[in-house]
Amino acid sequence: MRRPKNPLDELSRRQYVQAIVAASVAGAAGCTGDGDDTTEPSGNGDENGTGNGDENGTGNGTENGGGQQPVTDEFTVVDNNVPEQADMSTWQTGDRSTGKNWMTELSSARTQGLNIIIDGHTYSMPHVDGVEEVSIPAFITDYTAEPPYDMYNTYNQDMYYWDEETPIDAEARVEHDYVYYGYDGLIFNADESFKSEAVEQYRHHFWYEDGTRRLTPRNSNAPSGESELPDNGTNAYVMETDTVEGIAQTEAMPEHPGYTTPYAERYADAANTDETTTITDDLNGDRISMPRLANEGWGGGPYKLESGDDVSGTDALLHLRDNHPNNHIDVPKLRIRFATEDRAQVMRARGLVDLENGVLPMDTGNVNRNAVPDYTQEIARWLQIGGDNLIFNFNNKHLGRLWVRRAAVAAIDWNQVGANGWGPEVSEANPHHIGVLESVAEGNFSQDFLDQMYTYPIEADQELAAEWMRKAGYEKQGGSWVGPDGDSPDWDLTFNSGEAAWIGGVQTVMANLEDFGLGVTLDGNAWDTYTSRLEPPDYDYDIGLQWANFQTITGAYNDNGAWWSNPMLSGSPNTSPYFELGDDDEVDGLGRPVENVPLPSEVGSIEAPEGAYKVPDSIPGGAETYDMLDVTEGLREPGVSIDQVRERARVPARYFNYYLPNFVFHSYYNGVYGNVKDFNFPPADHEIWGSTKEYGSRNYSVIAGMPQLKYDESYPDPPADHRS
Repeated sequence: MRRPKNPLDELSRRQYVQAIVAASVAGAAGCTGDGDDTTEPSGNGDENGTGNGDENGTGNGTENGGGQQPVTDEFTVVDNNVPEQADMSTWQTGDRSTGKNWMTELSSARTQGLNIIIDGHTYSMPHVDGVEEVSIPAFITDYTAEPPYDMYNTYNQDMYYWDEETPIDAEARVEHDYVYYGYDGLIFNADESFKSEAVEQYRHHFWYEDGTRRLTPRNSNAPSGESELPDNGTNAYVMETDTVEGIAQTEAMPEHPGYTTPYAERYADAANTDETTTITDDLNGDRISMPRLANEGWGGGPYKLESGDDVSGTDALLHLRDNHPNNHIDVPKLRIRFATEDRAQVMRARGLVDLENGVLPMDTGNVNRNAVPDYTQEIARWLQIGGDNLIFNFNNKHLGRLWVRRAAVAAIDWNQVGANGWGPEVSEANPHHIGVLESVAEGNFSQDFLDQMYTYPIEADQELAAEWMRKAGYEKQGGSWVGPDGDSPDWDLTFNSGEAAWIGGVQTVMANLEDFGLGVTLDGNAWDTYTSRLEPPDYDYDIGLQWANFQTITGAYNDNGAWWSNPMLSGSPNTSPYFELGDDDEVDGLGRPVENVPLPSEVGSIEAPEGAYKVPDSIPGGAETYDMLDVTEGLREPGVSIDQVRERARVPARYFNYYLPNFVFHSYYNGVYGNVKDFNFPPADHEIWGSTKEYGSRNYSVIAGMPQLKYDESYPDPPADHRS
């Protein structure tokens, strides 16, 4: 059925455009691109509105109330892709889907922590005259978590794909999910049931496996009956993040059923795994080019590729849809320029990009305040849910010693590590050392509790580090620390050599530790080799540098040993699967204590006997003993409230603070910078910035409609120093 035409759409958009310019015609104080102090906008008539329109807004289209034309009607962004090679399929096997995030519907907004906001969330509009706030439509309008297993999403009945005939609904989601089910090779896996259904056209039900197969297998050849992997389910804290698809807000829209349904039907008819493999090979090769996406109408979002002719070898031009429910967007065109990263850097430096993710440093990096035009300005920056940590392998005989790990941390200048790697304006050393990023710590624990935790030195404190090495039983001989057995530490520091920021960071770690008298060898490798170093059961490293992008405390305080999850407990040292701890495992795969783990009775204390190894024999002042596997599983216990999860999470926070299995040393600042000459943006403290799960907010803010047209080219002077 073709989407019903909304007769209010055109009117509401025009009324909105007229309302927002009521006060813009007088211009704004500041500098212009020519350096003048102020600019009197041309063509606006006098203050009584006697020019090309009147102050009450009798213009039309993109004209403002005074009859002016906007500075430009086209918003330009840049992405790294080659249109002739682009593949917009969810299941593309290369790296050619970049740019798709501009052609999608939003699923939600998500501020740091668990504040999930869905359809109808409102934002104030202080950068728009005459409009106090707007409501942002998303394709999910409501969600329900019913612990311990079930989750429901309600889909927006006003959301359609570009073809204007196919709704983005629960049925589209189920087709998408079933293709994934087949693609992942699960149809003939007796232990994996399909856990997705449309209970109504716009009501999606999905669940954790509870030990039974709730649905009759769609493929009649697939196993039926009870699953062999029962699961007790979980609680509302864990389910909250999963209810809104669990991925970035611009990556959650299901693929168009015109693409997924034929593959879902083939998977449902497959007789065996050989046939599903053939289907998967076909799916991998079934490219959705940009012209195909446009001509089939398979995209989504407020901006649309109207035809394949709108895609060239260098860019794609999208037009604002007339019938989209987000009717406060007033920029008619969105141009995606495609360029290599080197070329994109040149475009950013020349001010040819209207919005970009990242901070705009004063004088470091290829794109900085001193290199860009005055009208390219940093709009906002915030502490992002992103950062890095060092992982210590307790199986190394030196790192297995508690005081040695502490000494290594104290000997490093973490501000210097961040500045030399990620940049002084991007890296912020974490003041609380409990195994999570600062934004996650502050979002889940009280300030009183955080203040009780021990704070390790942020700047190198070699005197304290030397005291701790002596407590470990080491002596300094000829500039190097020598252990009780006569050996000196010489650690391999493993990192991904493909990450440029990591290189400067690990070089600083090595320099600091060697200056203190601890030997370090850098072990930089490309992605495949790097990840193989981290994998169980070998854990082929002494110290590893890895990201620490836990969204929640249950993500950080976990006992799943898969290398990519970077958990508190790394899985079993004894049995396969190595990523699962067993009830009898006294330590995990990295030698970290699991059973009968003492923590000081005094919260925040780091007291330990001299020479303490993996588990101190006794703790001065008394101790409480925990089974850390029980503790981590307790965070996921069904029936536990969100407040109870946070209360229970204090134990693993203390475990991190005391034992230092990992050291989460910094968080990233992220931000956005853009063209303030041609567009109005929300102010730096606006709630939209940093409200998404993505590493930046450019896609989300543009699709939400935050950048707005301007009708004069005035703009404020750029700040002399962002750091002031």
